[in-house]
Amino acid sequence: MSTRRLSDPRSWPGLASAGPFLRSRMFVYCGLGFAFGLGLTLVGYLVDYYALYKTLPHGLSLKIVQGLHRVTPVHFFTDGFAPILAAVGALAGRLHDRLRYHSNHLEEIVAARAVARHRGP
Repeated sequence: MSTRRLSDPRSWPGLASAGPFLRSRMFVYCGLGFAFGLGLTLVGYLVDYYALYKTLPHGLSLKIVQGLHRVTPVHFFTDGFAPILAAVGALAGRLHDRLRYHSNHLEEIVAARAVARHRGP
């Protein structure tokens, strides 16, 4: 009797129908990088608001964000954290996908190269 691991795609029926793109590490790392960057930006807004007014806002509105950008222009830079970290995450995920592919297909790659080597130049 075999037991499935949690990392087995068959144990996640929603992901099995989503295709290989949504199961790729590139997509997951890109999403995590974007979420982390967005979280950094929002925490930066809250820290700056607290530093200026010594209280936390009841809600984060567009007017508050615009006011924070007028007072502290560094927020124009921090607004780019989400897409930058998403791109870095996508790159890291792509490299991880390639590493997993080559580690899972190493025997096939070596066999193909051995056949090509025996044929000669």
